[in-house]
Amino acid sequence: METDNKTYYEEIDIVKGFAIFLAVLGHSFPDAEKGWYIIGQDSFAHFVMEWIYSFHMPVFFMFAGFLFIPRTGRFDIKTNLLKRFKRLMVPYLFFSLIYILGKTIGSSVANHPLSPNYFVDMLFGKSPAGGCWFLWVLFVMAVVCVLAKKLGTYWLFVMSILMYILYYIDKSWMIGKIDLVFYDFIWFALGGVLAKHYVPTKKILDRAYIGIFTTYMLAVL
Repeated sequence: METDNKTYYEEIDIVKGFAIFLAVLGHSFPDAEKGWYIIGQDSFAHFVMEWIYSFHMPVFFMFAGFLFIPRTGRFDIKTNLLKRFKRLMVPYLFFSLIYILGKTIGSSVANHPLSPNYFVDMLFGKSPAGGCWFLWVLFVMAVVCVLAKKLGTYWLFVMSILMYILYYIDKSWMIGKIDLVFYDFIWFALGGVLAKHYVPTKKILDRAYIGIFTTYMLAVL
């Protein structure tokens, strides 16, 4: 179904909703509970947390790339970057500055005071409001895709593999959260490849599911 020139994928929304649920669940184990064995190293809760953390961010970046990369050609570079800035960097800066204001006002009672270089850190993705880092990383990934859109989806994926390799070769020079851009961009680019082949792949999978279900029913009967 087409809505405002955008393709709506119901199944993608379902997976996104499940991924969001897992992300919330994974962040529902506060450090304060570790001493109570609720999330001790040998507990089932710790296993669940580690399992969720092993894939929930790659899934998030992959679907972000799935939805964004096919649309980079719809607007010029300036419009693309401005839209991304408004959607990602405005909330990033807003929450970061609110957090800085709160830390400054309550500096005498803050458990974790601001670092001396908090402003520079914020510009490179290390927001004082910790969890906002992914907005900055997504914005940088979007900028890379917009500036390199003439390469095409496949070469963008090849570039992401090279970035992934560079991350493991030497990440010492990667200040702020730049290292996460190099590490996770491969999932973002993979989302673009998946989007390019989504319709034919889905048809094949749908037929496969029907075949598996039919075989199972015949075996049961």
